[in-house]
Amino acid sequence: MCKKDNIKFKSIDIIIKKSSNIEENARKKRYLSLTSEILNSEILCTGHHQEDQAETFLLQLFRGSGVAGLAAMPEKKIINGSQLYRPFLNISKTQILDYASENK
Repeated sequence: MCKKDNIKFKSIDIIIKKSSNIEENARKKRYLSLTSEILNSEILCTGHHQEDQAETFLLQLFRGSGVAGLAAMPEKKIINGSQLYRPFLNISKTQILDYASENK
């Protein structure tokens, strides 16, 4: 699909060691791998949506995070010197799927 639309795509495999916080370690490795692939002038965009944001908030709440942890995911962030942008945080998964279905 990406090739047809001339969109750069690369699949990255990461190895995660089992630990007490496998989810956090996986997230860190995933972002490290992704940001190592982009140039300074490029922006990494993810497909996180409203439900992901709510899930992150609830996970942090149940883990006992402080106020900073409850802020959930920011729309824009610098990670490992690279720009990260989450353009769909205020859009529901249903809206995204409906749009995709209508615009095949």
